Amino acid sequence: MTNHSKGERSKRAKELFLTDSNNCVHAIIRAFADLDEDAEEAVMPLAWALGGGLASEGHVCGTMLGAVMVLGAKLHYEYNLSSAEAQALVKEFMQEFQARNGSTQCRDIVGELEPERFERICRPMVYDTSLLIEEYLDRVGEERSGDE
Repeated sequence: MTNHSKGERSKRAKELFLTDSNNCVHAIIRAFADLDEDAEEAVMPLAWALGGGLASEGHVCGTMLGAVMVLGAKLHYEYNLSSAEAQALVKEFMQEFQARNGSTQCRDIVGELEPERFERICRPMVYDTSLLIEEYLDRVGEERSGDE
């Protein structure tokens, strides 16, 4: 995995949110993407309808969806964890996300899906979720380096 200083990706995600049409999912994925431009162009269109709790319907929080996508890819492909190991860590992440935010559902966290709420509630959520991703990836990286 490309080395980044602690919090660097989280700051980037927070900056990306609501700029250049980036929704919450885009901001998370782009901040953690160690992809070439062709790969990013292929992945990003998949995230368009996921923001705002799946097509702005208030269902599963987009920051969590982006986090699950990032963690799944990095744990499985970069750290070579088995699917079962990666899924266990993603489930643990989702439980921690729910404990910190009281829900995994966008509408429960944000309330009414209005633009001013996205700035006030979602931008910090993008940052906090990115920090949580960093914590998980750091922990796995430390565990993997201890195994060698």
